[in-house]
Amino acid sequence: MYFYSFLSSFTFHCNSVRVTYCIKVHFNAVAQLIYASSSWSGFVKAEERAKLQSILNKASRYGFLPGYFRTIDQLFESSDDTLFNSVINNPDHVLC
Repeated sequence: MYFYSFLSSFTFHCNSVRVTYCIKVHFNAVAQLIYASSSWSGFVKAEERAKLQSILNKASRYGFLPGYFRTIDQLFESSDDTLFNSVINNPDHVLC
């Protein structure tokens, strides 16, 4: 999976780079992981969700994400809520 290879490719480089930059890079990787998740998260099977969660758990365990980082289900729900609120609150939204 792209996200896992992305994390492993930066593992070596993060040892010589400032920590804040390293965390910023990996949060961007999480953003790529949940990009457009509102459209595809409903089709993800339970075992696939578990695999996605295990990627986040590994990233947290290796110090790439904080320990209090949200679960994959919370990320999906947050993405859905954001899309829903943008559609409801904007009468000119393309999905209205």
